[in-house]
Amino acid sequence: MHSSEGHGASEHLEEIAEGAFKCHQTGLIVRRPPVAPVWKVSGEFGPLNPPLREGEPTLKWSRFDSSFAATIYAAEDKWGAYHEALSYAERSNEDLAHTLASITGGMFHASEDRWSEQTVGPSTKPKIPQSWFERKWIVELDIESGWYVDICHPDTIGALRRRISEFLGIEARDVDCALLMQPNRRLTCFVADSLLHETLGNVETPSGVYYTSRHGRIACWAIWAPLFGVSNRTADVIKDLFRGKLRRDPVINEIDPGDPELLHAARNLGFDVADVTYARARKSLNPD
Repeated sequence: MHSSEGHGASEHLEEIAEGAFKCHQTGLIVRRPPVAPVWKVSGEFGPLNPPLREGEPTLKWSRFDSSFAATIYAAEDKWGAYHEALSYAERSNEDLAHTLASITGGMFHASEDRWSEQTVGPSTKPKIPQSWFERKWIVELDIESGWYVDICHPDTIGALRRRISEFLGIEARDVDCALLMQPNRRLTCFVADSLLHETLGNVETPSGVYYTSRHGRIACWAIWAPLFGVSNRTADVIKDLFRGKLRRDPVINEIDPGDPELLHAARNLGFDVADVTYARARKSLNPD
């Protein structure tokens, strides 16, 4: 293997496998973003306007959210993006809230956006609500550069093992990838906070996290816009921070209810896709 070429942190990283580089200072394994665009399903506020976080994490937070950064999420292919977005509709709103509350000791509270329109019975498959097509878009993001921590690489887990075991009060040997994929936002957001304070090769902080979906081998990317020293955190400022990480503006497309990749993801998640010919009464989307 060889040291990677270029400037900045790359001069201090060793390529240990195709596309995987080790920072010997931190022990972390990092990756460049893919050359091809990544995909996300966006709501009506636009793909570069994620909710800002403060206080203690709850299950309303996403996996690698942090109060130190704004975070957007994407999958490496369109099917994966649909799969991730539709996964919140696996159960009825009430059942999902009850299950997650039992896992987290009451941390989770249902919100109106959690699929309140559908009903799920023992022998009834849910349908994708028509309002979902009215409020969602499929978006391509062309990430320009950066280093993304490969969170489930054994070397990365080894580098994080001691701090995670101390944080949770568990044996170090019990820290593994399965633990990092659990819906424990207190843990995963702690990991995000820790990584945002790391420096790769004494030069730059990680740009986000490369991880695999809990639903299987769907490659996903959490993309950070660090907020250290950013006092004016308006939507326009956040959008500009993310634009600085992209080669071009996001490409925003309407979701076709008959898209084979959408139907594939929906079937995997147990939806009834026998009739998905919905009218497309669209709300306007903030194109940013």
